[in-house]
Amino acid sequence: MPLEGNVKEFGLADVLQFIAGNQKAGVLQLTSKNDKASIAFDHGKITGAVYGRQGRQDQLQNYLLRSKKVEQGKLESILKIQVDTGIPLGELLLKEGLMSQEEIDGLVTFKIQEVLDEVFTWSDARYKFNPEERLYQNSRSQVAIPAESLLLETLRRKDEWPAIAKALPSDGVILKKIQDTVTGVEISADIQQIFEMIDSSRTISQMIGDTYLGRFRTFNAVYNLLMSGTVEITHTPEPEVRVAERQAKKKASATGQALALASVLLGLAVFGGAGFGAYRINLLTARKNNLIQRETIRAQMGWLKTRIEVYYMSNGRYPASLNDITRDQKIISSFDYHKNEEETGYHLEAKE
Repeated sequence: MPLEGNVKEFGLADVLQFIAGNQKAGVLQLTSKNDKASIAFDHGKITGAVYGRQGRQDQLQNYLLRSKKVEQGKLESILKIQVDTGIPLGELLLKEGLMSQEEIDGLVTFKIQEVLDEVFTWSDARYKFNPEERLYQNSRSQVAIPAESLLLETLRRKDEWPAIAKALPSDGVILKKIQDTVTGVEISADIQQIFEMIDSSRTISQMIGDTYLGRFRTFNAVYNLLMSGTVEITHTPEPEVRVAERQAKKKASATGQALALASVLLGLAVFGGAGFGAYRINLLTARKNNLIQRETIRAQMGWLKTRIEVYYMSNGRYPASLNDITRDQKIISSFDYHKNEEETGYHLEAKE
């Protein structure tokens, strides 16, 4: 029987410990909204991991550039050789003398830890373990890390994350220095590197992209600088949910205007007399699926779609029915709606 379910029902740490404790081999697939991650096991030890945000994977070459281990020109040359020959990237780096096996293994370990940091922030994610699947089958890397050691570090970071997220609610935060040197906190290489990058214009997201530190270590360094009084926040972007709610209100207003226009036109058709204008309006509204009906339905559908997405961002799942987002039975009866079982989308269609 396959090992699959939702982390809300069986915690991710328990899933990883189960796989490790039973010395399983295979790949654990995790899916949350549009984000996916894969964690590879061999005899219960973690051997690799890959993560893709919004369908995009962060490739190993990006890590190499961030860590400044390989110059961009040389990396491009090696990647061309890799495409032509099919030789794994790690093997080419060793052959060219650009990195030692120890350095490559360290980079792979860092990447695994970064993937675990990310997936442990997912409160609602589906998992499935496939014992037949493998990652990086052609890799010469001998990394095989006991799951317990990675889990301990991951859970420690998870415990620290709520305080960090409260102080720094978005990776779009921008900070500025209010002191010339770092004070009030023990200076580490991470903190010093991030301090040098803060320039009153760069976001935390950009700092993550420009370093090899990863998401947690970058946020942690910024948090320590902020708590020490060395830097201060100059800009915090509006939360996505609030932006979506504001857009929903605008669309709702547009829907109301469309409905009001329809009412005026219908009123003119009924009470406007037998003049030419009234004749044209009567002709327009008398047709099945007339222009006013179509415009009204289109406005309603736009409003419903926005409200559905706001609900998804707020609850991590799509509404079970339109009753969850509106009590207007006239609108509800005008549309067919259902969500996908995998929570990956929904179907919304105007009834004939």
